[in-house]
Parts: sequence; C-alpha cells; structure tokens
Amino acid sequence: MISRDRTDLVRAYVHAPVSAFAPRGIVPPNTSAREMELLVERAQELLHKWNERAERLHPCMEITGEGGLMLGAGTMLGEIWRDEYGRPRLAIDGARTGALLASAFERPVAADGLAKLQRAAVLWNEDEKALAHIHLAHIGLPPCDEAAALRLFIADALLTAGASPQTLIEAQNLAPHFAKFNIDQPRVPAGNGRESGQWAGEDAGPAPAAFRSRRERGGRRGSGGFHAIHEFLDWLRGKSNESAQEDKSSELQPALSPTDSISGPVPEQHVSSPKPSDFVGQDFGKLGVGIEKPQLGIREFDSHAAERMIERGISINDMHDTVDRPLIVLQQTRGRVYYLSDNVAVVLNPKGRVITTYSASDFDAKVKALLGHIHK
Repeated sequence: MISRDRTDLVRAYVHAPVSAFAPRGIVPPNTSAREMELLVERAQELLHKWNERAERLHPCMEITGEGGLMLGAGTMLGEIWRDEYGRPRLAIDGARTGALLASAFERPVAADGLAKLQRAAVLWNEDEKALAHIHLAHIGLPPCDEAAALRLFIADALLTAGASPQTLIEAQNLAPHFAKFNIDQPRVPAGNGRESGQWAGEDAGPAPAAFRSRRERGGRRGSGGFHAIHEFLDWLRGKSNESAQEDKSSELQPALSPTDSISGPVPEQHVSSPKPSDFVGQDFGKLGVGIEKPQLGIREFDSHAAERMIERGISINDMHDTVDRPLIVLQQTRGRVYYLSDNVAVVLNPKGRVITTYSASDFDAKVKALLGHIHK
C-alpha cells in the first residue's frame, strides 16, 4: 500500500495550482460537483499509478532501448523514436528535462549538466552505449530516492497535463536561475576547483556547481530556488497533523465516537427496504436525530471533503447514490445533515456543500451498530 506521506504529497501536488506552489488550500472553495469529479478521478488515478511504479525505483539515470532516458519511478526524461531506417534514436528536450530534474532535486540543473545529457544522447545514438552512460554519471546528480522520485513523477504529470516547463520553473521560483542558462555555452573543464566538484551531502563538502545556489556562486542573495515549495511541504505536514486532531475532536466526524450508544425506541420490523421515514424522530446520540430526507443535493465541496474522497477512494457516484437513496438521514448540529448507506456516509451543510465523507472501511463500531439496527 502507498504510505500516508506519499499519499498526502501526491494529493497536494495534484490540486495545487501550477502557478503557485505555496501554502494554500488544496481545493478552491465552492468547487462544483463536476470540477470535483474531475479532480478526484485524476488524483485517484495518479495515486494508483504511483503505487505501481514506486515498487521499483531507478536511483540513477539509465537509457533503455525501448523507453528512453529513465529516472526515479519510471519517469522518462527523454524518449526513443525511430528514424526513417527504423533505428532507435534518443531525443532530449532540454527545457522539459531541465524542469523535471530541477523539480526532482529541488535545485536548478546548470547548462553544463544539460549539455552532458545531450552529449549522452548523441553517443547512444552512435551506438556508444557505455560512453553514453559514463556521460550521464559525470553529471554528478545525487541518487534519486523516493522523495525525489515522487517530485519527478508529479512534475512529469503536470507537464503531461499541459503545463509548460517554463510555468513549472516559475511556479518554483527558479526562473531567475534558468534565465542565465545557455545549453550551448562552453562548460568549465574538470579540475577547476569547485566548478568540477561532484555531489556531496550537507556534511561532506561543497555541492557541484550545477546545484549550488546563486549566493554560493557569488551572486546576490535571492529567495532560494525552492523556497516556496519548501513552505508548501511544511504547510502540508502541519495540515496532516491538523487533520489527525480533527479526526478525534471535530464535529466533522460525529460518527467516530465508539463509546456512544444508540438510544431511542427500536423501530418496527419492515418487509420493504429501510428508508429514512422509518427512523424519523429517533435519537441516535452524537450521530443525530432521524429526519425525512430533505430536498438537498450535493452542490459543492470543501477541501476537507476532497481530501477524504481521494484518500478513501470514494467516487462522486457513490456519494450521489447515498444522498439520493439513503438508508437513514440524521439531523446534526449546525444544520448539518448526515446521509448513510451501506457503502458511504456523507455530511452536507445547509447549502449542500459536502463537509466530509466516509467509506464503509472507515465506519467505526458506532456506525456499524447503526447499520445493524437499520437492517434487523
């Protein structure tokens, strides 16, 4: 299974506007049902794809004869095409590859590194496979661990979805760095001090020139290439902690109180399927009081509900089915209405906004007891 941390990151990257990777709500307020359906489907599809690919990571770049230049969780930095003679040819789009690598390693790749990538492609196309991989190794990239592979995976998804490399770079405040890069500029020869250094960890000496900040290279102090994205991830971690606290105390989850007991008279046995009118007036504690199904439909979603839908694999259709044909409807505090079916629970506010939702696997003992009470 995909870990919670990875799930949070994928979900956040999918919903964060490409134009501003910065602390903000994941889903805009008043998102329409159709917009939310598209967002959720895309996020769930991306989660599934990442879960499959993350089982085998490629820490170093390698060129495969059928796919292309691969790194991380199967992300292609360059693609293989065939010329008029049917021979495989590796093509590198400098702008796209530069944006992908910068996103993966959280710092810009200098033109020297991109030039080596282009040279590796030329060597591979000339059937100098070993030399091509030597050029790749000399770029001096750090190993692509799971975190870097995830960033690379999402950056690729954003570009595939239509974002331009320039947009992705500007979103991460890297445009000032990339503006000075020229893939055709002469590279500094090896042996020239720090300019020829290989990648080193924070405690192991200077980083290679391709990855040093402008301040380290002697330029004026800037805001830092990935300052915004660091803030975004820090915010996300705090958001996860807040969500955990909400799960314990917020009224958004009144159904998760296993110590409460169902009160009220036991309904009469029904031959037909249970319906909300069978339980009108019955008090089910913190879950609420039974009411007739109101004329209230799903009109919009808030960010909390969107996160829960993606995290719990709940589809828009499941939610509509539950609201349209519930087993029971309960009136809760603040005008909220709780709809329950055998598969999903949905909480709406008086305006039809989805506040939160639960799948059957999330039902606690209280909700399971209520379902047993309904079906007996």
